[in-house]
Amino acid sequence: MRELMKVSISGDPRYVSVIKMALNTALSLEDFCVDAIEDIGMAVAEACKIVTCHERSHWRKTYEVACFLGDHKVEIEITGAEKNGKIKKEEVPCLECLSEGDLGMEIIKSLMDEVYWKKGETGYEQVKLVKNR
Repeated sequence: MRELMKVSISGDPRYVSVIKMALNTALSLEDFCVDAIEDIGMAVAEACKIVTCHERSHWRKTYEVACFLGDHKVEIEITGAEKNGKIKKEEVPCLECLSEGDLGMEIIKSLMDEVYWKKGETGYEQVKLVKNR
């Protein structure tokens, strides 16, 4: 497996689209099919939301996204970088945060071939996504 990209980014949810665009471009350059790229983009967006939703009133301050490319698959790891950093939510978009996170995980599992997650005291610390070619 070779590292295709690694990004550390603000936990502000407005930056999820930056991650999606970067991954879409990188995977397109690596000749992934359009359908797989769309599935990966949607799954990554959901995983970013799950990892960054630090508490009900705050977002995680930063997180990292790493993408590794193998001969027959791509692996993406989304990891919370700062356990104590917080960005105040101006509004609380997820009134049912726990059930929305569960729905997000179901969406991810339906789009990806393998999904692994590590849950810590502050919620999901890491989500690893695998998509076969």
